[in-house]
Amino acid sequence: MTRPEKKSEMLELRITPSEKDALQARAEAEGRAVSAVVRQAVSDYLATPLHPVMPKVRRGWATLVGGLMALGAAFGLSGLAHAETLQLDVAASLVTPEGEGVRTRSSDFTLHVEDERPVEFITEHADGSAILGMEVRATRLSDSEVRLDVVITDPETGEVIGSPFLMTELGTRASLEVGATEDRAASYSVSILPTVLD
Repeated sequence: MTRPEKKSEMLELRITPSEKDALQARAEAEGRAVSAVVRQAVSDYLATPLHPVMPKVRRGWATLVGGLMALGAAFGLSGLAHAETLQLDVAASLVTPEGEGVRTRSSDFTLHVEDERPVEFITEHADGSAILGMEVRATRLSDSEVRLDVVITDPETGEVIGSPFLMTELGTRASLEVGATEDRAASYSVSILPTVLD
């Protein structure tokens, strides 16, 4: 049996006094240590796939194109901006410990979202009981590439289970599975297929 790696490294970070107070209050309300919350955030961050960084020459070009798209959107030049509504076909599941076993909550649904506008919702069974909570933001990075930022919550506790992002192309399904960790008993999966709504 392999023992977990010892937590011997320290990390110092700076936040505002109001952020610190809010973090301490929320962690206390959830019965968790602030250090456990920070470790979970680091674990979630490291669990998301690394998006390759564009070469420096292309990064400058992408910034120029992004600026032109924003300028075009500001002046109503739809040819330069991605103003289409995206359809997201989503499959998500949340597995949480319950008694001696586990509870699995799954949901498949379709969303219509506008570029850069988050959609927050709770999926429900026909009887009105909550399945899982999600927030999804789709960002068009190019004619075909889409970044999907997702926040998954347990609707019964309000706890944020994970906040991954997925990179994909229009018409290509992006999927992610994150298992339970020492600091987070829940595991989750999310799969999203983005297409342009006709």
